[in-house]
Amino acid sequence: MIVNRVLPVLPFVISSLVISSILRAPHFFDLSVYRNSLESPRLVSDAAVTNLTTLTPSRPPLSSLIADSRKKFIRQRNQTVIGDPQFLLDFAIIGYPKCGTSSMSALLGAHPEVQIWPKEMQHLSYSKPSDAIWHLYTKLEEGNYKRGYKSPFDITNRLSHARKLGAMDYIREYFPKTKLIVGVRHPIRWFESFYNFRLQRNVSIPPPYALIKRQSFGFGVKEANFHIHLARMGKVNMTSPQQVRLRKRFPKQFKNLPERMPNDVFFYDMEQLADDNATRSEQFRKDLIAFVGLQEKQLPPMVQKNAGKVKPAPSERSYIDICDSEYDKLRSKLLKVSRQTSKWIRLYWLDADDVYYSSRDYLEATFQSWMYDPCDAVNKSIS
Repeated sequence: MIVNRVLPVLPFVISSLVISSILRAPHFFDLSVYRNSLESPRLVSDAAVTNLTTLTPSRPPLSSLIADSRKKFIRQRNQTVIGDPQFLLDFAIIGYPKCGTSSMSALLGAHPEVQIWPKEMQHLSYSKPSDAIWHLYTKLEEGNYKRGYKSPFDITNRLSHARKLGAMDYIREYFPKTKLIVGVRHPIRWFESFYNFRLQRNVSIPPPYALIKRQSFGFGVKEANFHIHLARMGKVNMTSPQQVRLRKRFPKQFKNLPERMPNDVFFYDMEQLADDNATRSEQFRKDLIAFVGLQEKQLPPMVQKNAGKVKPAPSERSYIDICDSEYDKLRSKLLKVSRQTSKWIRLYWLDADDVYYSSRDYLEATFQSWMYDPCDAVNKSIS
């Protein structure tokens, strides 16, 4: 009698065991496939995104990824990485500071298929890859999500030109398939925003003119050369005569020419986040969805988000208005940087392999505006 009762359900038991063993097999499912269009390889909207399954394979234990996998966060963790942590990080918003990274993080974080670390995750910038892996593993919900983080200083943080490895080196080594999101803005407006942000946070900072020849905690006029960090990603051939001249102008940054980073890059100007053209703005969100590889094709409207709480400036220091005449010479220095960066981006970066963006015509027009002082239009309207 017992045998008769068991036999009818035996096929179901066997099939359940087979399915269970398949689901436990690591990397059995390719979660997303991203292909460039041959007709227009730079525009994300022409990419085909295919999600092959809604099932999620079991992930390996944390102890197989890092040597020190103690449950609690500790300050002196052994930073030895022993496994492949790629599955933990699908995208990363890596720059630049004060270029809409908080708004971008909030926009993607509102999507139901996204898990993103709510604060800036700077572990890679501080040469702590195991801490980064620990946080991604323990703090982001397990499941069929696209996982990401925001750390706007990462793109400026080393790439084989210093003795100590930094964020970009670790991304290339441990997260070569992670899709990178990089935003920029007009250097003159960037300087004003960053300077006032430091005042807002009560950070000690030299007077604006002092930052022409020096930097303060990674901030200064020279840091507005966004194209230097982009060039160090190796997407553009740095052995051509034009790029050799660039390397000679910045010998420290190109002391050791790094290998090409394999990661795809979604590139935007901050103006695109505040674009009042509804059609273009919707297209931008669609292109971002396609780049990250999300199934649900809707993102909420863009909302500007400030990374810090709004505070009055300290009594002894007031926020700067960079369009004031007292900053004319400072703007002149920044405008020189702005023009060099604009030309390099338009001539080389936008046509580089693995670099994607939305609405090229609008983007090129925006970078063309970098050739001019934005305060000229402001001062004309006032007068």
